[in-house]
Amino acid sequence: MPAAWATTLGDRTIKVAVLDTGVQKSHRELKDNIAGKAETFVPCEALRHEVGEKALKDAGLTDCGKEDKEGHGTWVGSRIAGSLNGFASNGVAPRVQISSYKVLASGFGGMPDWILSGLLTACSDGVDLVNMSITGYLDPSDPTDAQTYLLFNDVVQYCRARGVTIFAAAGNEHVRIDRVTTTVGGRTLSGVGEVSNGTDGIATTPPGRDSADFDLRGLLETPAGVPGVVMVSATNNANGAAPADDPFGLGMHVGARDQLAYYSSYGSRVDLAAPGGARRFNLPGWDGGDGNILYGGWGSLGALAENGAICRDPLQSSLFNFACFKVDGAGFGWLQGTSMSAPNALGVAALVLSAKPALRHDPAALVARLEATARRTMTNYTGRIDPGDIAPTYDGRPCATGYCHLDTSSSIAFADSYGAGLIDAGTAVAP
Repeated sequence: MPAAWATTLGDRTIKVAVLDTGVQKSHRELKDNIAGKAETFVPCEALRHEVGEKALKDAGLTDCGKEDKEGHGTWVGSRIAGSLNGFASNGVAPRVQISSYKVLASGFGGMPDWILSGLLTACSDGVDLVNMSITGYLDPSDPTDAQTYLLFNDVVQYCRARGVTIFAAAGNEHVRIDRVTTTVGGRTLSGVGEVSNGTDGIATTPPGRDSADFDLRGLLETPAGVPGVVMVSATNNANGAAPADDPFGLGMHVGARDQLAYYSSYGSRVDLAAPGGARRFNLPGWDGGDGNILYGGWGSLGALAENGAICRDPLQSSLFNFACFKVDGAGFGWLQGTSMSAPNALGVAALVLSAKPALRHDPAALVARLEATARRTMTNYTGRIDPGDIAPTYDGRPCATGYCHLDTSSSIAFADSYGAGLIDAGTAVAP
C-alpha cells in the first residue's frame, strides 16, 4: 500500500456503498469517513404489521435498527476506508467516504428483496462503488429463484449504466464456479457464475455432517456471479508449518505466499483475487490443531462493533477464531473470508478512481485497469476439497462422506484461483 499511498490516499468525492449488516458510525476508525444518513432495508415494521412481533422473534429477526448489531459490516467498512491514524486497521482508501445500506440482520441474514432494494437505492443515490460481502445460491430450475436472479441481473445492469462498479465475495464454500452462457427464466445470459456440476460443486463439509447437504451443483452464485459484478476470490498471507504429526499439513508448501485461501471458491467466473486472510496453516480449523489461528497476521485485522454478535459470541470471539479485542473501547478482530477480499479489491478501485478520474463512471474501463495491472507472479498450490478422503479430522471427528479435507496432491490452476491476478494497488494507481 505505501506505493499507492504515495500517489493518493483517496479522494473525498469518491462515494462507496456498503451493503451489509450496517456500519458502526461512531467507531473511531470510521467516524470521519461516513457520508450521508445510514439506511436500512430490513422491513421489520412492515413484517410486524403483517405477521406480528412473536412471529418475527420466532424466526430470529430481532435486529431492526440501522446500527451494526453484528460487526461484519463495520469490519468491511473499515477495510475500505478506516482512518490512517497509526493503528494497524487502516483502510485501503482512508480518505474516501462510505455510506451504509443495511440489507442483512444479525443472526438472520437477508432476503433477496432487501438486498435488491439496497442495491437499487445505492446506485440511484449516485455512489461510485458498491461492496457486497454477501453470498447466496439460486436454483435456475425453480421459477421463483429464476425470476429473482433476473431481478439481480437487471438491477446490476441499471447500476452499470449509471457508472457504478460492483464488487462481491466469491464465497467461502471452496467450490468451482464456472463462467457460462445459460438460459434463466426464458432469457439467455452470458457471464453467469454457475457452480460446477462435477464433484468440485460440493462445498466443504464440516465433520459429522453429510456432504449431500452441501451439494451446490448447478446453482447460480449470487450476487458475485451475476453478469457485470466483479467476483473476488481470497488469498492468504503465507502458509505456516502445521504440526509434525498432522497428516493434513503434508504437501502444503510451507512459506508459500498469496495462496488461494483454503475456503475460497474459485473457477473461471473469478475476475480478481485479493487478500482475505486465512488460518495459519491454510487448512480448515478442524485439520490444523490449536495453532491454526487467525490473529497475529494470519487473518485480516479490522474494526468490529465492540458489542456486536461477533464479539459477544464466546466461540467466534475466541483466540482460535476472530480474537476480538478492544482498544479504548473500540472493537477489533482478525477475520478471514471472501467477505474480506472483496472490500480489499474495492478499496484499490477507489484509489484508482481517485488517481485517474477519467475512469469514473466507466465500470468496464475501471475493471480493465485493475485486471491489466494485477500481479501474476504467484504459483498456487492450494487444492480443492477431497471428495474421497474419509479419514477422521485432525481433532478426531468423523468425515464419513468426504469433503472435509483439502486435497494436497494437486493444485487449482492459476486462472481459476486468481482470475486476472492478485490486485496490485501500487501498479494500478501508477501513471
